[in-house]
Amino acid sequence: MALTHAQVVTKVVTEGAIATIAGTVKGQLGIKPVVLTDAQRAEVGMPQSGKTLFYPVKGDMDGVFCEVDGSTTMLWFNGADCDKAIGMLDQALKRMYPTAKQVKDEPNKVDANFRARSYDVSLGDGRMAIVETHYPANKNAHKFMVSVIAMHRKN
Repeated sequence: MALTHAQVVTKVVTEGAIATIAGTVKGQLGIKPVVLTDAQRAEVGMPQSGKTLFYPVKGDMDGVFCEVDGSTTMLWFNGADCDKAIGMLDQALKRMYPTAKQVKDEPNKVDANFRARSYDVSLGDGRMAIVETHYPANKNAHKFMVSVIAMHRKN
């Protein structure tokens, strides 16, 4: 059964990015990304620097994009089931990481069509993940974005 956009984002965030920070990755995700070429990056209006992974969902350039830059992993997609992504991610975070604590949920300061929600996920041994989302606040918003930032606390 094919995964939806929101399911792909949730899986990559919880079983990929956060599990990598925690050091608890178990095998592979079962979904394989494609590394985008410069031409493909240009086609979707992205800058010609960095490395972008793409998880196809419904075909050519319809799926979930992923950029990894240092300690930050950012994922996003347009349209599809973007209105369901925040609920799906919220449930998965709370189920898989009981220490996950929602820190804020407020109007996006840049675009009123979106809301911003963030979580702190304590992973033990001083490791922590900050999960920041931007999700639709109304029917005029057609994008979902999430960033996972690896942190280390010294106690």
